[in-house]
Parts: sequence; structure tokens; C-alpha cells
Amino acid sequence: MKNNDHGFTLVELIVSCAILGIIALGAAGFLVTGTRTYKNVNYSVRLQYESQLAMNQIQNYAIDCSKGIAYDNDKNTLYIVDEGVTINNDDDVLYVYTLTAEHQLLFNYGTAAETPVKANDVLAGNVTDMSVSFVPGAETGHASSASITLKLELGDKKYEGSQTTALRNEPLYADSWAKLFEALNKK
Repeated sequence: MKNNDHGFTLVELIVSCAILGIIALGAAGFLVTGTRTYKNVNYSVRLQYESQLAMNQIQNYAIDCSKGIAYDNDKNTLYIVDEGVTINNDDDVLYVYTLTAEHQLLFNYGTAAETPVKANDVLAGNVTDMSVSFVPGAETGHASSASITLKLELGDKKYEGSQTTALRNEPLYADSWAKLFEALNKK
């Protein structure tokens, strides 16, 4: 009776470790590729979602704007003045959207006083650029629509959202808060 209890040979162990290593490298490659793909898709969806949320809020206030709207390109700030909503007594409401150097789109509202309110609530992050343009309406100095573009960037992903909104009440428009405030107070 022959007793065969000496186990695996060194060659058998080295070959099995090599095969196991090749399988592990292949599995790790699939995991890395899947993680990278998930991250890229997640970044793209996040940018689209942030852009759409910001655009929807801006559109909600701009579409029914009854008094005035201005975009100050130097300050990256959009001002929307509405008379249909009140905060204190019969004061007009001023909605302010500001793009900061830290790539945040900030929002705030208050009364349309001589000094505008400062935007301080974060509406969206990763915003690298904001631009607003107006289409003149039937009356001089009034806007019939506003085109808003937001550019967002996260990692190596970029997204540009653009939306044109028809302004129901054709409000006054200007290229700065000072000019809009002056035009509103002439009426």
C-alpha cells in the first residue's frame, strides 16, 4: 500500500497562485471600470439636475415678473422685481440671483428698496458661468422674453443648460440694478 500524503508540489502552488492573480487582476479591472463609469454618469446627472432645479426656480419668478428684470453682467447678478407678491405692506419684492467666484449660484429675496438684498442662500453649486439676455417687447424698454444660460462643471464633466422664458407681463428690463431702479421709480 502506497501512502501519498506529501501535498502539493512547489510548481503546482506557483501555477495556482499565478492563475489566481490573473483572475484577481481581471476582476479588479472590471471593478475600476465600473466605478469610473458610475462616477462619470453620477457627475453628469448631478450637473443636469442642479441646472434644471436652478432654471426652474428662476423661470418661476421670471415668467410672472410684473415690474422689472435686470442682469448685471459685471456682478453676475440677475434681479427680478415683482409687484404681485408682498412681504411688508405693499412693497415690491426683489428676487436676486448671484454667481460667486466660488462657483455657487446664490438666491435671496426682499423688498425692492434702494439698496438691493444680497443673495446668500445656495441655489446650485458647480456653476462656472451664467448669462442672461432679453428680447425687446412691444413697448420700448420692456422685455418679451429672457434667455438664461448656466454652465456647470464637476470634475472633468461639463454641462450647459439654456432656457428661454416668455415673460407674460413684458416687464421693464435693464443691464444693471441702478438703471432698473431708476426706470421703476420714473413710472
